[in-house]
Amino acid sequence: MTTLIIGGTGFIGRRLIPLLAKQGEDSVVMDINPQTANFSELAKVRVLRGDVGQFDDVMAAMTAVKPDRVINLAYYISSDLPPRVAFKLNVIGMDNCFEAARLAGCNRVVYASSVAVSGEQKFYGERIVNEDDFKHGHVQYAMHKIFNECRLRPASTLPAWRRCTACGRMRDWRGSRPARSRCDAASTVSTISGR
Repeated sequence: MTTLIIGGTGFIGRRLIPLLAKQGEDSVVMDINPQTANFSELAKVRVLRGDVGQFDDVMAAMTAVKPDRVINLAYYISSDLPPRVAFKLNVIGMDNCFEAARLAGCNRVVYASSVAVSGEQKFYGERIVNEDDFKHGHVQYAMHKIFNECRLRPASTLPAWRRCTACGRMRDWRGSRPARSRCDAASTVSTISGR
């Protein structure tokens, strides 16, 4: 099985690629900054430069790789970026991924959404938020994730993973500590992508 990982040199991809390699997967990583991660010691991993914001780059990668599945991890997680910059990667880039996969006949695309789409808990009272609830996310990041989810409905069977993990450093009553969710996130992506 061959997997194309878009944005594979980033936060989750750096942990996902070694997991896939350990499982004997053939992986091709496409990233605009391929030099930011070193996978040279991993067998069955190729890295190529490509910009998910450019449809021709994504389609060329799909055509060359002929992946059984695609995992798109390319995303700006901040809402502080200029809207045009974030929109190009988060909305246009995701749409390029979906459309290139469709045209290439790849029917397994995994991408990470976010609980940010739900917005604040105050909109739901004390009850648990579910997938059918109205999306109250109002910051740029959340609105882009909402758009990605809407782009695929209602006809698509592509899986969306709405992760609710903490990234970076966490603060709690014990002080600052590294979040363990990065590796958990990579493991989850590996599992839901069809392994």
